[in-house]
Order: sequence, then C-alpha cells, then structure tokens
Amino acid sequence: MITYGSYISFFPYLLAGPIPTSTEILPQFKEVRTLKLHDIEEALGQIIWGLFKKMVVADNIGLAVSYCFSNSESLNSLTLYAGIVLFSFQIYADFSGYSEIARGVARLFGIKLFKNFTMPFFSRNPGEFWRRWHVSLMRWLSSYIYIPLGGRSDNRVKYILVLMITFAFSGLWHGANWTFVLWGLLNGLYFLPYIFTNSMTRYKDLPGVGRFLPAWREALGMFITFNLITLSRVLFKAKDVPAAITYYKGLLLNFSPELPPQFILANVKWCILLLVVEWIQRNRVNVLDFDLAKMFTASNINVARIAKPVFYATILVLIFFFHKQQSLQEYYYFRF
Repeated sequence: MITYGSYISFFPYLLAGPIPTSTEILPQFKEVRTLKLHDIEEALGQIIWGLFKKMVVADNIGLAVSYCFSNSESLNSLTLYAGIVLFSFQIYADFSGYSEIARGVARLFGIKLFKNFTMPFFSRNPGEFWRRWHVSLMRWLSSYIYIPLGGRSDNRVKYILVLMITFAFSGLWHGANWTFVLWGLLNGLYFLPYIFTNSMTRYKDLPGVGRFLPAWREALGMFITFNLITLSRVLFKAKDVPAAITYYKGLLLNFSPELPPQFILANVKWCILLLVVEWIQRNRVNVLDFDLAKMFTASNINVARIAKPVFYATILVLIFFFHKQQSLQEYYYFRF
C-alpha cells in the first residue's frame, strides 16, 4: 500500500508527465535505492537543461508570440510566420523543459523516468514526429483508443477513420474547444498522402547516422514536417476559430517584403541555439551529457573532476543573465 501510494503521488511527474505505467515504475519503488555521485551529476544536468529551455528559451519567446497572436489582423505574412515558428519552439522548450526537470528531480530520489520528448524537431514525417512528441500521451492514446478501435488495418477506410478519431480525441484532451478538435483533425489529415502512397517510413534512428549533417532528403523531410506541424499550431494557440482564421488569412494574403520587428527576430537566436545543441547531442539520452574529461585528455591538466561542474555553472550563469523576470510564465501545459 505504501509503495502504491508513493507511485500515484510521486510529485515530479504528477502534473504534466512524463507519466509512466505502473509496470515501469512500481518495481523501482520496491527496490533499495542508493544515490551515487553519477546519479546526482546526471540529475543536475537534466534539471539545468530543463531550466534553460523553460526560463531562457520558452519564456523569452513567449512575449513575441503573444504579440503576434494579439495583432494578427495587422501584421504581415513574414511576421506571422515568425510568430508561429517561435510558438513551436516555445511550446516545445516549455513542455520538454518541464519534463527534463521532472526527470532530474525523480533521479535525485533514485527513480528513472523515460524521456518524454525524443528530438521531435528532427522528424522526417508526421508519423515519426508523433512518436517523438509527448511520448507518454501518445502511448496512452495508442493503448486505449487507437489499438482498441482496430489500429492499423488493411482496410484503408477503417484505418483512416481510426486515425482521425484518435487525433480528434487528442485535441479534446487539451480542451473542450473546436480549435483543439480541428487541430487534432488537421494533424490526422497530414497522414493521408502517406497512407495513399504507402510512403510512411517508420524510422528507427535519428537522421544523420554516421554523419555530422543530415542527407538532403532527410533535411527536406524535417523541413516539411516541421512546417506542417507548425502551421497546425495556429489552431492550438488561437483563442477561437475566428481568431485562427484571421491568423491564417494574414499568413496567406497579407504579404509584404517588410521584415518582422527586431524584438521578434531577436528571439531566433534561442531557437538556433536549441537546435544546434540538440542536433550535436541527438544520440545521447541526456543533452548535457558531454564527455568533458575526454575532451581535455590532450592537456596535462586533470580537469575530469571540475569540467562538468564548471560547465553546469556556466549554463546557470546564462540562465541568470538572459532570463527576464517580466517574461516569467506558468508552464503552458498546466492549463490542459
């Protein structure tokens, strides 16, 4: 009873995940756990990276995103596109940042939680994206809706119907609003060209295997997938359907060569920094798991013990200097 009570009340994942199944986590509560230095280092790395994504990337971007959606009827296409791209990074950095903090705090208690976001921006098609985004929700939808309704079927009509019902429910999970339902259905529609052409590749590895840069086909797939997902997020962010329509109209019809305002463009650097770091570290479970000691082996100075603390401290300094108090926002997913 005590073990089960600890499982259902474990605060790091209680509010927004990652939410493990009982079979994954109950055995860990039953084990005798000993906290080691490696566990503390790994936990601190997860927490610090989560804080950076939330406090520096997501919160700074949030001000520009709010401006774009509040003034969508008067802004040009380039500015509105920049706004929705920034929103994609905001919601990713916000939610995945929370998940990293939850994993780090859980690790300090000797509990290992799975990674809730596995580099979704490097997905090459919508199917891969939804296997990498909010993994705990996708697993729940698959286990309790998609598979019970029939899952993938040789009957194409049935398969499409099951898929659309699953995505519609994923929209309702976020709120009882037509914008969320339409957002879910739109993401379901993205699958149709792949279904009709039987071209939805189920990738096992991230792009760029054995290379520093992705192949051009991989890069093109990532670009198309990112833009499809990003365009659907107008519905996710807009307060209602008319507001979403206004935003889409501005994107399509209000074209002018004028660049977005500087305070919007200034946020692009956080998006680039996030992408570069995660691309370099894409094959590691923890993004800040740099082998710093190995990097300094050419030196006669023994830095193995101080390299990682110095690295972590540097990121904390960046958080301190680049986080703006006036931009502090609650976690976006707490509203769902």
